Amino acid sequence: MTEPIPNREHASPESAVSWPQDSVVRQLIDQVANRCRWYVRCRAALYSVMLMLACFLGMVTLDWIIQHRLSQIAWLQFACLLAMLILVCRRWAVPAWMFELTDFQAARRIEQSHSELGQRLSVLCDLRNSVQQGERRLEFMAVMESQLETELVKFQIGECFRVRVLRRPLLLTCLLLLTLFSFAIGFQSTFALASQRTLSPWTFKHWPRRHELTVVDHREKVSMGA
Repeated sequence: MTEPIPNREHASPESAVSWPQDSVVRQLIDQVANRCRWYVRCRAALYSVMLMLACFLGMVTLDWIIQHRLSQIAWLQFACLLAMLILVCRRWAVPAWMFELTDFQAARRIEQSHSELGQRLSVLCDLRNSVQQGERRLEFMAVMESQLETELVKFQIGECFRVRVLRRPLLLTCLLLLTLFSFAIGFQSTFALASQRTLSPWTFKHWPRRHELTVVDHREKVSMGA
């Protein structure tokens, strides 16, 4: 995302010149900003789900392979899941939820996909937020906005975004979900026990023993002539 040019004076909301209610430029900027927030939150959600699924499947598979009989290890696995959840929230979920796009940044996003606009749209946003406002400046902004409205009539919002940024995390998430459902359906009892040991270590259950040893009273067989 292109950052605003530094050393610009921006006005407070009270001193900035408001956009006209029927402004096509303003509506377009709002639509781009909303779509950008949607992309960021979808991408964060996909990466969060993907990482949590990968961590959970890894823990369950490890528990099934080792089949340990110590509750301390189960608590360690549960702590790893919680640590991954905290990491995902701090790295993806919270920043995506707090993400906001200014008018200037949305304008720069549009200009990057439409080079014929130059920097007129971002300049107009800066002028709208400028502290110094005069009659000539207002007339200049009105003329610039009318020109931009004429050029942006056929503008398509999708041209500003790359859908492929969501394609990879979406495919990986679907693959992990398919793996999860395959294990859950194909190995129901094993997957259920491994999941319970990983997600609820306070109800720790042991894996069934693979071999059972039976102590036979040999004295009884000797007395019977065996």
